[in-house]
Amino acid sequence: MTSDREHVHLTDLFRHVQSEKFPVDVHSPGKARRLVRRFCEAIGQPSDTAELLISELVTNAITHAKSPCQVTCVAPWDSPAWFEVKDESPQLPALREVDLGAAGGRGLLLMDALAEHWHVEEDSLHRKKIVCFSPKGEGHDTRSAQQAGVTVAAAAP
Repeated sequence: MTSDREHVHLTDLFRHVQSEKFPVDVHSPGKARRLVRRFCEAIGQPSDTAELLISELVTNAITHAKSPCQVTCVAPWDSPAWFEVKDESPQLPALREVDLGAAGGRGLLLMDALAEHWHVEEDSLHRKKIVCFSPKGEGHDTRSAQQAGVTVAAAAP
């Protein structure tokens, strides 16, 4: 059977895609960082910023949503790579006043400082959310957040 419509293959749109599920476990942020590092190496892109932001989002999924999460890394042919973290909570992230003595609470500040673009997609039907971001271009790494007055406290890989 043939069709008059042109069929588009995923490989026509995306040069590289990786996705992995992570359980509610203290080791999941580190494992997610390693996934992002391998992905960025495969596409020839620096990974520091993406690793830091993924670590924040996976930590939030485990700590606040108390749910497993799915990390997806996508490299389209004609635009910058983007990253997604889907968790099983409909609760949207909210900007909090930063307590400089606290160990957390800086995730959205980091996202604002280090992401070219980020947003949250609600899946109210399935009571889930997806946080998506694209890191700022090459040369903009975690040091830029520190220079902007954001304290970065990333765990070692």
